Amino acid sequence: MALSDKDFLGLEVVGLDEAAIVGTVQGLIVDDAARAVVALIIDTGAYQSRVVPYAAVQSVGDDAVVISSAAEATLITEAPALEKQAQRDIQLSGCLVLTEAGQVLGVIDDFFIDAATGTITELEIEPAIGEGQETFRVPADILLQVGDEIVIVRVPASLPTPDSTTSSATSSLRTILDSDMIGLQIVARDEAAIVGQVDALIVDEQQLVLAGFLVNLGLYDPLVLPREKASVVGPDALLVDSAADISPLSANSPLEELASRRGMVAESRAVTISGRSVGRISHLYIDADDGSILGLQFVPTVVPAGRPNSLLLPLSCVVKIGKGLAVVTDDYASCLSTVPTTHQEHSAAPPSPPGVTLTVVETTPAAEMPTQIAEIPDTDAGPTEARESILPEESQPVLESTEAHTPAEGASQHFLLGKHLMRRLELPSGEVLAEAGDMVTAELIRQVKEHNLLLVLSLNVE
Repeated sequence: MALSDKDFLGLEVVGLDEAAIVGTVQGLIVDDAARAVVALIIDTGAYQSRVVPYAAVQSVGDDAVVISSAAEATLITEAPALEKQAQRDIQLSGCLVLTEAGQVLGVIDDFFIDAATGTITELEIEPAIGEGQETFRVPADILLQVGDEIVIVRVPASLPTPDSTTSSATSSLRTILDSDMIGLQIVARDEAAIVGQVDALIVDEQQLVLAGFLVNLGLYDPLVLPREKASVVGPDALLVDSAADISPLSANSPLEELASRRGMVAESRAVTISGRSVGRISHLYIDADDGSILGLQFVPTVVPAGRPNSLLLPLSCVVKIGKGLAVVTDDYASCLSTVPTTHQEHSAAPPSPPGVTLTVVETTPAAEMPTQIAEIPDTDAGPTEARESILPEESQPVLESTEAHTPAEGASQHFLLGKHLMRRLELPSGEVLAEAGDMVTAELIRQVKEHNLLLVLSLNVE
């Protein structure tokens, strides 16, 4: 028989030898490594509770827990192994469930226990997104690491969808917009805890690759996470092996040099090799696995009627990326393809460079795109001189910054403003930060960032 953790609370504890009531179950002591309840905390009516090892439990019924003898209920100080486990205070219920792929599944509402052995068999999860969705269960053996507020799990084989069908939880995510990385919480696997937040990206334009992440920008020395130390860049979080992977920027000379150049790709101009200003580059498409830049999100200066505002430009039609400027081929229009209008984040993919397998979206015929959109203002220079003047003098590494926190660059934070909380938001200490229905303000965002709860807030709004 399997019971939920809540089913145990309040049950009477009966000593079989004495045929006497010892007390009532007040709580459970969980060993996350063993994935089991190892003891019951018993309220005996005295000033100090007692503990009963689960090995002493004879049976669990609808109304009582039967133990072999009242003598099995001891003070916690008399059971050093249980005391050590109790000090960890593992509370599975209420923890955020994060997969090793960086996807939030929801919050643990209950966990189920084999009454005969104390083994935790299943976790019942309240979905993270979607009001009115039913809870679902996953086997407890997917647990990898348990922290104070987060548990990391293996990706379940399948998950329920809103239409009650099942779908694979394995994400095909490979391409991600640069702006979607800004604001991601950084979670350390070894302690299942949030250890930082991505505030800016460092991009090496010579190698066309994401080089690192700037973390927790503010009053103090900037911190940096090298891209190769990010084991997973997921839709909801970035995972690292340990908080030690994040270090002061000043201790990493290559990344410090790249960051100091502060070239901006977002909102940079797009100019053809023959000197025509044809639009701007709004975002980068980055391979979430290896950090390579796969393409650019392009916004034409003039949008033909019936055409989308944003288009995908592969690197094969980009001559050079410089500081605030991208030089493209004269036939760039033949390379453009449309951005999907739904589920754009984490799913839109530019045409694949050689050796990269991506889903190719509908191609925009060259004839439908203007070949010349706007001329660069005339200068005294001839065609060759004008062409040279728009090229960067030297290759500039690129830093995507969020100092100004514009909607494009700080979307993860600004998206929350004006939203309303679905549930009460409170600290582990019990202090209430906001009630259900309250509107998210800049002050609330500041408070949750202080307590590393931005990810929790992001999943608790509508």
